Amino acid sequence: MDQPKSTLAKFLQPALAVTLLTFAVMNGNALRVMHTYYAWGGADFKIYMTAANMIRDGHASDLYDLDRQRRSQQELYPLWQVGNDPLPYNHPAAEALLFLPFTHMESASAYYVFFAVDLLMLFAALHLARVAMPSWNVGTRLPLMLFALAFYPVIMCLFLGQDSILLLLLYALSFHVIRRDHLFVGGMILGLGCFKPHLVLPFALLFFVSRRRWNAAFGFFTGGAVVFLISLWLSGLEGLFGFLHLNLETQRYRTWLFNPHLMADLRGLVQSALAERMEYLWTQSIIMIISIIFLVWCILKLNRMAPIVKSHGSEENMKIEFVFCVIANVLLAYHVYQYDLSILLLPLLLLVEQCAANAKPGHLWVMIGTALFFLIPLQTAANTYQLYYLFSLDLLMMVVILSRWMHNNNEELCQSAFSTSTRQA
Repeated sequence: MDQPKSTLAKFLQPALAVTLLTFAVMNGNALRVMHTYYAWGGADFKIYMTAANMIRDGHASDLYDLDRQRRSQQELYPLWQVGNDPLPYNHPAAEALLFLPFTHMESASAYYVFFAVDLLMLFAALHLARVAMPSWNVGTRLPLMLFALAFYPVIMCLFLGQDSILLLLLYALSFHVIRRDHLFVGGMILGLGCFKPHLVLPFALLFFVSRRRWNAAFGFFTGGAVVFLISLWLSGLEGLFGFLHLNLETQRYRTWLFNPHLMADLRGLVQSALAERMEYLWTQSIIMIISIIFLVWCILKLNRMAPIVKSHGSEENMKIEFVFCVIANVLLAYHVYQYDLSILLLPLLLLVEQCAANAKPGHLWVMIGTALFFLIPLQTAANTYQLYYLFSLDLLMMVVILSRWMHNNNEELCQSAFSTSTRQA
């Protein structure tokens, strides 16, 4: 009875490898064609260069002044017509410090060097992922980098020179440390990711606070405080108020920066459905209500779980919890573009490992949901026709199935613990 299954596995594995390799080659060819466009001003990398140059030139207090950003950006990219609408730097000032070394290079050269740095961070994140998946060779046996180079969000992040791969590395490093029971350090590492607070705060609330990992929560608060204090030291109170004003005003009056059709989260789904039928404030209110309801549902699902203890099966439970919380964070994030979904690479790889090692209810749907993010033609079509928000439905389906997995695993662990205590008695 096992022979057909093994034969199917032997067929699927090379087919998967060829498919992933084909997509990776397609992505490489796209970079070959477009790299000049990205390097000379078409990439989002220019916002970091703009901020770093302003800090170097002593204009940190004016970091969020759009006119000052426009002048700096035009000087850096003279071949790119900035006009009166610069691509604004709207991140905490502390992040700009990471890009100060690039200000000593010509802008195009800086883009290529940061591209190489992004690849190194991707290798490091995949190494940490591999450590967390000891049973990987039992399942797919395919190089993790092959999955990464066929993962559309990662490719978009590399092309645009965005910072989401850095956030992926922080997630991978935090999970690696937490698995070794260094909760404070793990939380602090993720707290440093507060340069994109919307992509870490919901996770910290779910994975740390809701699950009563208080040391990790305190560590997260410490890391976040470091980012805040460095930003305050750099730009002062004027810069802090400028940061808040820029982010609030651009959401309302520069809507071209925030296209909900390209956001695979609850905001993208709701706003894409209602934007033409309701006023802006009503739409945002509905988004907030739905997000709060979803957050409460996630907390209730997690609170029904027994505390994670060192026992047989606890490692698997922690992985499923982690995956659940990262995906829930993406859905709750108010502003998430395709490249921000790079942080999903780690949880999706963990899902592939779990599905390859153990058959579970909903296994097929989870694998289909995961595969959709690796189908480059589907991803590019959704991006081109501005239907990317529909991927939020895929993520919602996976969250619901994962909640059931957690419930089942929790019951098995509780029964196992009860049986062990009965035998000891």
